[in-house]
Amino acid sequence: PEDTFDIEFGTKLAIARCEVKVAKAKIQNASVAYMKASVAADEAQRRYDKMKDYYMDAVDQFDDANVEVEKLIKSIM
Repeated sequence: PEDTFDIEFGTKLAIARCEVKVAKAKIQNASVAYMKASVAADEAQRRYDKMKDYYMDAVDQFDDANVEVEKLIKSIM
């Protein structure tokens, strides 16, 4: 009853409240997307580490095999 109607103030308040709702929804959506991306990044890192180990093992095996070939060749000379 003691309030005075102020269209300018009411409009600003409505816009500010709307911006709060939009920002809250954005936070919720971003949180879900961020968590999904985080899980995907962790999985990618594990896959990368596994493939790096696989590659390094293959290089070691190749080197060892070449050393063995050289030894065998030298042994018959």
